[in-house]
Amino acid sequence: MEDDFANDMDLLIGNFIAYLLFFLYLLKANKYRLNLQSFVALNFVIVAFLGYYTFKTGIYQKTFGYKDVTTLSIVPYILCLAMVVMLILPLRQIETVRKMDTHTGLGISEKWQNYISFAFLGLVIVYFYMNQLLVSQRSEFVEYDEIYENMASGNLEKFDSPILNTIYFRLITLIRLLSPFIYYFQFSILANKKKKESKVLPLVLIFGSFILSVFPDIESASRGAMYFSAMQLCFFMFIYFRSFTPGVKLFTVVAISGSILLLVIFSMAISYSRFGEGKEGNEQIFRYFGEPYPNLGFNVWNKNIRHPYGKRYFPRLTTGSGKSFAGREDRFTYWERKVGIPMLNLKTIFGDLYVEFGALGAFVVVALWLLLLHFCLYKARGDSLATVILLYYAYNIVVYGLFNNHLSEDTLKEFFYSIIIILVIRFVAKKMKEKNDLARHLYERQRKGRYGYYYSDNDYKDKQ
Repeated sequence: MEDDFANDMDLLIGNFIAYLLFFLYLLKANKYRLNLQSFVALNFVIVAFLGYYTFKTGIYQKTFGYKDVTTLSIVPYILCLAMVVMLILPLRQIETVRKMDTHTGLGISEKWQNYISFAFLGLVIVYFYMNQLLVSQRSEFVEYDEIYENMASGNLEKFDSPILNTIYFRLITLIRLLSPFIYYFQFSILANKKKKESKVLPLVLIFGSFILSVFPDIESASRGAMYFSAMQLCFFMFIYFRSFTPGVKLFTVVAISGSILLLVIFSMAISYSRFGEGKEGNEQIFRYFGEPYPNLGFNVWNKNIRHPYGKRYFPRLTTGSGKSFAGREDRFTYWERKVGIPMLNLKTIFGDLYVEFGALGAFVVVALWLLLLHFCLYKARGDSLATVILLYYAYNIVVYGLFNNHLSEDTLKEFFYSIIIILVIRFVAKKMKEKNDLARHLYERQRKGRYGYYYSDNDYKDKQ
């Protein structure tokens, strides 16, 4: 039995080593400089290591009970790694953005980009206060564990007013859609600033939007949402950091380090409130980030699963309508009864898609997504705005894939909405350029005399 245990522990170690080797390969390919691809791979290395660590130390078993380690199979770990490699490789195209004109090529002046960013910041502030109102209307829930449990049951997810509910959820969607565009505007402006030019405004707009968007995650006791908000900012940092002046680089390193430290502190506070202080709370943090890979082998693979075949992630495409739930707990309970296994557990993108479609179906879905992405990137070639936004969605899917699947009907809907926004921006930019070209042409004609000679401004004054 001990030999079997050692062998199966070797499987989790082997899983960690496989991701580590993939990370080192990407690092070497970029001359040992961390880029977006290797950064994402590093996150998988950490999660794979925590999977081994939490199982070895017994932290995992405290939550999920005793598991027969001899039942682990190597197959799901090989398939999961293959899927992660498939999803990470397209991110190499982000390197081409550095060769594009990310500022003047947009076609909209810096002034209007700032106006749009201020309007977005206003939306984030409204969302921030609405989220505060949502929590305060249940004033009896003052601890993180109570807030989390009541959000899971649906008690904190809705206002008493249907109108406020509509505004609130539309606002969430709008902010989620617009945030990558705002980051693109401000990071592009920042990257194109000269050494002596003021960089205060774009920095304030970038970190103001980030901080305000994170506070509701803290209030709702969501450690995962805090993590993904930080990962969104990291995406743009990896694109533009090398273009910053030394002073801006120093400021961003300090600001991001401080932000990460605060997020770690708040994450620990949430865990302590929900699971107890000290060792128990710390163990739950490790367990939270370490459970996906053990869950993949123990709770998902080769279980008696009734695959929904798209009804969970693509309800309107498969059934023509979507089912509404009172809260997260209601949603997970419903699908647990339908599918036959616990749905709340984190299980990687492959594990989640395997539950939905089976092993072959999971790869078919990912292949179709990559074909769509490749087609859109081909159409967007040379366009830095479109390339960044499209790859932002590719990045989001693989980052969320650390824990569960994010390749859903809602994500694809937002993806196509973003393409519409890109087309609208390009249309407006084209019209603005035509208007400016016309004004310039009329001015040149005015400066030409009747016989085609140019007059200086002093000549006009003499005529008058």
